[in-house]
Amino acid sequence: MQNIKTLILSQLIVIITFPITLWASPCEEANSLVTQAYYLSYYPAQQKRLLQHALERCPNHAQAHNNLGVLLENENNDTKALYHYRQTLKFCPECFQAWLGLGDVYYKQNQLPLSLEAYLHACTRHSRARQRVAKLLRNNRYRTVEAGTVLNSLLYDKKRLQKLHQMATQCYHQFKSFSLGDTKALLETAVRFRNLHFKTGSDDLRLVSNAQLNDIATALINRQAKTIHIHGHADTQPWTTFTQQKSDELNRQLSRERAESVKYALARHGISITRMKTYGYGSSRPLEPGTSDATLAKNRRVEIEVIE
Repeated sequence: MQNIKTLILSQLIVIITFPITLWASPCEEANSLVTQAYYLSYYPAQQKRLLQHALERCPNHAQAHNNLGVLLENENNDTKALYHYRQTLKFCPECFQAWLGLGDVYYKQNQLPLSLEAYLHACTRHSRARQRVAKLLRNNRYRTVEAGTVLNSLLYDKKRLQKLHQMATQCYHQFKSFSLGDTKALLETAVRFRNLHFKTGSDDLRLVSNAQLNDIATALINRQAKTIHIHGHADTQPWTTFTQQKSDELNRQLSRERAESVKYALARHGISITRMKTYGYGSSRPLEPGTSDATLAKNRRVEIEVIE
């Protein structure tokens, strides 16, 4: 009898000392590990080990995925951070912290359309998301492709753009953090390219533009665009020895010829030439007024629009 009492007492001591191991489900144990990791903010390596262990116990633990994504983002391990943020949203689509994390990583990678989409999911829940949305919407920055910026086919996806417009409108009505007019452009399917480089005063595309042209063609082929409009725009700089009126005429001609050059380049990358139409506006549709070098560079551009 004494031996039985001793055995029962020893079992009770084990249960009291290690309650999680004996009673908790794997995901309840993961909850405890995530909580422990939270209190180790000064020891990120230990936090990471605990969170990884939590995911071994409970692979669909949204909070563990999100917190691990934050740690990996702080280490500049963006690929793994994106994976864990996406896993968070797979199990918890309304977890705005993961949307915010996605937005931050995409912003850092210059994937501005995807960054805007992620921030809009968190727009009504976090002030930094609203600040970034306002910054990206201003002057349609998210749909302007410059050197180092990544083209994303989202800009030609009408259904996704309509969803972004709905989210932006909802966020505007709640917080008035940006201009309502800026949200209207979300329904457009035109993208500005300022990294298609031509020789000065010529319609000859430089070789450096080939990679971007290939990306554009891939995006257009994936969207199966029916009609593609290519708009050429020039700056207001006068041509040497010509009057302003003659310079305006030459700039219109040059912008049209550059649009044609882009059309034939895209045809070489697999786009049917019969689906493309070109237009040249010269300097008649500037994005910004002024004659500074920065302003002139912004106004020199090619815009490619998809017409379904």
